[in-house]
Amino acid sequence: MAFAREQSAAVWVLQLGMLVNFFGNGLVAPFLVLYLHFGRGLPIAVAGAAIATGGITAITSGFLAGWSADRFGPKVTFVGAMLSNALAYALYLRVSEPWHAFVVAALVGVGTGAYGPSQQSLVAILVRPQQRHRVFTQSRMFALVGLGLGGIVGGFIAAGQRPSDYETLLTLDVVTFVVFAAVLSRIPVVRRRADGASSAGGYIRALRDPSLVRLCLVNLALVSAGIAPMLVLMPAYAKIHGQVGEGAIGFIYAANTLTVLLAQIPITRLTSFGETPAPFGTPPDPVLDDVTNG
Repeated sequence: MAFAREQSAAVWVLQLGMLVNFFGNGLVAPFLVLYLHFGRGLPIAVAGAAIATGGITAITSGFLAGWSADRFGPKVTFVGAMLSNALAYALYLRVSEPWHAFVVAALVGVGTGAYGPSQQSLVAILVRPQQRHRVFTQSRMFALVGLGLGGIVGGFIAAGQRPSDYETLLTLDVVTFVVFAAVLSRIPVVRRRADGASSAGGYIRALRDPSLVRLCLVNLALVSAGIAPMLVLMPAYAKIHGQVGEGAIGFIYAANTLTVLLAQIPITRLTSFGETPAPFGTPPDPVLDDVTNG
């Protein structure tokens, strides 16, 4: 509880805003491929490929977001990412041709890729260095709770299997992005200068770190093998081949996020490197970061 009292109101506003925003993400994530197939008439393979396009643009966007956070500040970049996603998910409501879905998914990737660097940079500014690992872990817990609850509620809303039900999910998601952007714009930010910190080197210096490169490759493998199929292949397979309803798909998605949430506590305790173990006293996990970013 002492840790909670030590955090500023701005940090708690940021965390609660993430909870609401990821609730919106959970409303849509398990059902987007179904919406494009059943609601917009796209072949299931085309719908899945379109959604995957966002992952490609997210890579480029992530690199640019790091530069933008340094140049214009993480809050501006973060707000821009949320507004980009709000626009993208609103445009999903207008998809009528396959190429529309690819273009919109690419725009989703722009906002999604910009989320990670800007969010983490903002936390680094708002929180003292010795507390950042706790706040990063707390952020993931808020995000996972939001995703799980969103999946359950989204399943109930989409259970009617009408195109308008999917459109309701998308509209609610757009609202959470806009609300979160408005909340972010009100957070006061004062840049901190870490003692002895240096910004020299950039990406070239990072790529020369073999441990970091190995970690990124492992993260890429885990995301490709587990998270991407969970978001795209599982809902389509369960619905089309397993005759599983949207309500059950939402619970499956929630069970997945709950498992990640519960596994995070003991696993990240083992990586505390001398810290006294505590529920929130753990460093961030790159795989969990990709789960929460969807």
